[in-house]
Amino acid sequence: MALFYPFSGIRYVSSQIISRAWCRFVLFICAIKIEISGLENIPKNTAIILASNHQGIMDIPILIGHIPLNFNFLTKKELFKIPFFGLDLVIRGDIAIDRGVRENAEKSLDKAGRHILKNKNIHIFPEGTRSRDGNLGSFKSGVIRLAAMTKAPILPIAISGSYNIIPKGKLSVTPSKVNLVIGKPLYLHVHDENDFAEVRKNCERLREAISEMIFTTPQTK
Repeated sequence: MALFYPFSGIRYVSSQIISRAWCRFVLFICAIKIEISGLENIPKNTAIILASNHQGIMDIPILIGHIPLNFNFLTKKELFKIPFFGLDLVIRGDIAIDRGVRENAEKSLDKAGRHILKNKNIHIFPEGTRSRDGNLGSFKSGVIRLAAMTKAPILPIAISGSYNIIPKGKLSVTPSKVNLVIGKPLYLHVHDENDFAEVRKNCERLREAISEMIFTTPQTK
């Protein structure tokens, strides 16, 4: 995908369009079918924070290819080191977060906040990393703190069926059907982003919203 960018003007919208087309092509080649519902729940005329569970390595192209919005990821810095894929993340304007160094993580969160205040959408995986067993993990506080900083609504998204597309430790691709369910936006009332109890309460509210939308298809390890 990166080979196309010198001819795209490296503009934000152009990079998003090319990225979306490329991801759809990859999903087609891999015989991954996407069924999406809840598109009517996407707010209009406002920047939003997209938040989804993280079942597998293909979640990023699935989201880019099938969520009809321009948005950037706030995602772990390790992904930016992957050849071609990492370059694409850079050109798209995605934001790397260093989860191992608190000060660097705070800077990334602030950068994401400025991004939203420029009326651009941000996506976060609240679990912080992909699931080890296909089940929904605990949520980190960053997504709630970002919502508190920007007053942006959070759009919960549930991904079901991507866990076994590329199992951990393997390179083979398993053709699959993936369900994307978009929930109603959450307008959280967090008065203090450093209030641990309030942040955790809202983390659980978001986690519950996503959990209720996940298809209860058994995951095979």
